[in-house]
Amino acid sequence: ALSQLKTEYEVAPTQYFLLRGIENGLDFIKEQKQTIINSLPLDSTGFTRYYTIDKTYQYLYEYVYSRFLSIGGGQ
Repeated sequence: ALSQLKTEYEVAPTQYFLLRGIENGLDFIKEQKQTIINSLPLDSTGFTRYYTIDKTYQYLYEYVYSRFLSIGGGQ
């Protein structure tokens, strides 16, 4: 879905940087998810990672709807 939202910096610099932030957040979640899967069963460090992933996801969800789509990034 992100590939459909791609934009060039020269065309829309604000959307470009917002999209980069979204991509970076999703990359972080993907990396942490794999670390958690490799660490099962979870210890306190694993639960902290899980909590961080959950908070990052919630932030990205709000970020997409309140910042990216509100300025026309989803069009």
